[in-house]
Amino acid sequence: MSEAERIYVPPSLRDLDQFLLWRTERRDGNLTKVPRQPDGSLASPTDPSTWVSLGRARSALQQGRYDGIGFVFTEEDPFTGIDLDDCFEDGKLSPEAKKIIENINSYTEVSPSGTGVHIITEGCFPESGRRTSDVEGLKEIEVYRERRYFTNTGNHLEGTPREVRERPKELQRVHTKYFAAEAPTGTPPSSPSNPPDLPDEEVLKKARQAKNAENFQSLFSGDTSGYPSPSEADMALVSMLAFWTDDFDQIDRLFRRSGLYREKWEREDYRDRTIGKVLRGKTEFFDPGGERQATGEESRGAPSQQQPDQEQAGSTQPFWHVDGGKVKLDRRRFLQFLHERGIGKFYGESERRSTLVHVENKVVRRISSEEVKDFVLGHVRGLGASAIEEDCTPGEIEEMLLRGANVYFSDALLEGLRPLDLDFKQDTAGESFFFYQNGYVRVTAEGFELLPYSQMDGVIWEDQIIERDFVDLQEDGHDTWDWYQYLRNVSGQDWKRSNALWTGIGYLLHSYKDPSETKAVIFMDEEAADFEEGRSGKSLTARALQEMVPTVRIDGRNFRFGSQFAFQRVREDTQVVDFNDVRPKFPFERLFSLITDEMPVERKGKDEFTIPFEQSPKFLLSTNYVVEGGGASFEDRTFQIEFAPYYSTDWTPVDEFGHRFFEDWGEEEWARFDNVMLGCVQQYLRDGLVEYEHINLRRRKLRQETHPDFAEWITGFIDLGRKYDKKVLWRSFKEAYEPDHDERKSYQITQWVKTYAQIYGHDVEESKSGPTRYITLRDY
Repeated sequence: MSEAERIYVPPSLRDLDQFLLWRTERRDGNLTKVPRQPDGSLASPTDPSTWVSLGRARSALQQGRYDGIGFVFTEEDPFTGIDLDDCFEDGKLSPEAKKIIENINSYTEVSPSGTGVHIITEGCFPESGRRTSDVEGLKEIEVYRERRYFTNTGNHLEGTPREVRERPKELQRVHTKYFAAEAPTGTPPSSPSNPPDLPDEEVLKKARQAKNAENFQSLFSGDTSGYPSPSEADMALVSMLAFWTDDFDQIDRLFRRSGLYREKWEREDYRDRTIGKVLRGKTEFFDPGGERQATGEESRGAPSQQQPDQEQAGSTQPFWHVDGGKVKLDRRRFLQFLHERGIGKFYGESERRSTLVHVENKVVRRISSEEVKDFVLGHVRGLGASAIEEDCTPGEIEEMLLRGANVYFSDALLEGLRPLDLDFKQDTAGESFFFYQNGYVRVTAEGFELLPYSQMDGVIWEDQIIERDFVDLQEDGHDTWDWYQYLRNVSGQDWKRSNALWTGIGYLLHSYKDPSETKAVIFMDEEAADFEEGRSGKSLTARALQEMVPTVRIDGRNFRFGSQFAFQRVREDTQVVDFNDVRPKFPFERLFSLITDEMPVERKGKDEFTIPFEQSPKFLLSTNYVVEGGGASFEDRTFQIEFAPYYSTDWTPVDEFGHRFFEDWGEEEWARFDNVMLGCVQQYLRDGLVEYEHINLRRRKLRQETHPDFAEWITGFIDLGRKYDKKVLWRSFKEAYEPDHDERKSYQITQWVKTYAQIYGHDVEESKSGPTRYITLRDY
C-alpha cells in the first residue's frame, strides 16, 4: 500500500467527489496551504469543477508534487468541520479542547502542523465562522459547513471514533458557548431559525389540535401500523414534534413520554441521528401569527417531507380516481400507497444508486419493479367492489394499471419512492445474533437464549433468516452429537487444536469487526498429501458456515484478483467470503487491505460501491497447500488451523456416521448442529481466537517453498551456531540425493537455507574469508 493510500479517510467521505490537493507555498512572504488540482492548476473550495474523487487525489499525491489531500465542505452534504488551533500543551490536549473533542465524539485527526485538531461530524450549525477564544488552552475555534476545506492527514486521534457521527445537539452547544455572543441581534422571535419557546404541555396541546391530530395521537400512543419499521415511526413522530419546536432536548423529552419510547432510544447514536436528521431537513415551522410557516422547497410548492400531513402518514386513500368516466392513477398517492406498505428505496450499497426493497415484519427483501407490479395487481385483484368508493370496479383499475404498466412501474416513477431509513440489527463486541423462523438467538460469553421477534429492535435482511426453528439444547450432553464428534476428529482429538477450530468458527460467525483483530482464517491440511477437495474435512467445515450466515463461496483455484468483477457476488449483508481450495502461490498479500479496511465492489452494469470496514465480510481460505507469506503483516492477518488426516478418500464422514451431513439430517441433528455452532460463537466471545502450536505447518511450508528432498536433508544436517562453507553445503546436499539434483547451483541452495531460516525463525549471518563464503544460522 502506498503512503497516499495509507492516509485514512472516514468511510462516509470516501465516495464523494469533494477532494483536492494542497501544497505549502510562499504567498506575500508567508507560507500557506494552496489548494491544487491533479494537473497542478489552482483548485477552489467554491468551484466544484476543481474537485476530484479520493482515488484521483491519492494517485496525484503519489507523484510527490503535493503535500497532502483535502476534503471540501458543501451545502449539499451533511458534514461540519471544527478546527481547534494550538490546542496542545506539552504534547497533551488542553482541558478545554479535550472537553470539546469528547463531547462531539466524532472522527478527529491531528492537523498537519501537529499543534491542532480537525473534527468532522454531521449536523446543522447556524453559520460558519471563526472565533478567537478567551478560554485557557484554546487559542481559536473555527467551524465550517460549506465553501471551505480541511486537510486530511489520516493522523487519527487515538480514543476518538474512526467514523463520522451525527452530533446535532453537541454542535448546538458549541455554537451557544463560543459563537452565540457574536450572532446578529434583532432576529424575529418566530423566524424559522428561532421559533418561539413553548412549554411541553403547550406543544402537546397544539399537536393534538392540528389537522393531523389523529395521526399524531396514534403515533404518540405507540401505534406503528402503516410504517415499514419502528424507526420510520420514530422519525414521523419526531418530525411532527419538530414543527412546534427545534429544541433538541425538548423533542427528546416529549418523545420519551410517548408510547414509541423503548430501550433503543437510550442509544445515543440512534437518538441523535433521528432528531438531527429531522432538524437538518426541516422545512416547516410553527408561526404564532399564522400557525404555519414554510421555507426552502416548501415555499416553492414542494411538499414537506419532515412534517407529513394526515394523508402522507398513514393514509388509506385510493391511488386512483375517476375523471370523465376514465380511471386514472394519482401518482403521488400511488407512491404513498407503496411507502405505507413498506416498499421504498434503500441506499445501502451506493449513495448514487438505490435498491428497491420491501420491508415487512422487520424483514427487508430486495425486489424488482416486476415484483412491485405483482404486489400492486395482487392488491387490486383482492379488493371487493364494496371496498372501492369511486364509481369504478376492481377490473377497471386493473385494466388501467396494465395499460400504463410501462409508465407506472418504470424506473423513472419508482425512483420517486421515499428512501427508507433502515436500522439493521447488528452484532456488537460482546453479543451476536442469529435469526431463526421461531425467533432470534442472542449469544454472549455466558451462553445463548431464544427471544421473540417482538422484542427485537431494528430490521434484518431476508438472507439472514435461517430456515428452521431453533431448539435450545444447552442442558443436554453434546459428546455423542455427530457434528461435535466430527469437529473433534478433524482436530486430531487434540483439545488445544479443537479450541482453535471452535474459536475460529466463532470468529467467522460473529459479524462484529474489531479493528485490533483483523484476520483471515485458513483451513489447511496437516499432512502434505493432495487429497481431493473436501476429503480431509476443510470444505465440509466451511460449508457449515453457509448454513448459519450469508456466505459467498469463491473458486480459489480459478480466482484472479485482476478481474474487474472479482467480488461482484458480495453484497452488504455478506458475512463470510469463502475462498475454497486456493491454488499454490495464492497472492495472499492482495487480501491485506480488504481484511483491514473497506471493501470496494463492482458489478456488471452497476455503480461501484464500497462496503465500510464495520460491515465488510470476513475471509476464510481452505487449501491443500500452505498459504505463502511471512513477516509481521502476514502473521497479524492470519489464523491458521491444520486439519488432521482423520478423514480421507478411504474413510469419510459418511462411512463413520452412516449419512451425509446437511443433506440427510432430520430436525434433531439440525438442532444439535445449531447448538454446537452457537457454542463456537460463545467460546470466541469468551476467549477470543485461541492459538496452538502447529503440527507440521513449518515443515510443509519449507517443502512447498524449496523442495521435499531439501526439507528432509536440512532438518538433520544443520547445527545452529556452526559456520558452514556455502559450497560444502551445496556439495553435501547434491551427494545425499545424487543424481537428482546434479544441476542445482550453489546460489539456489544458499537461498533455500535462508528460506529455512526465515520459516523456522533463525537469524542468518553471512561472512567471507578470501574466496570462501560462509553462512551461519543462529536463534534470534
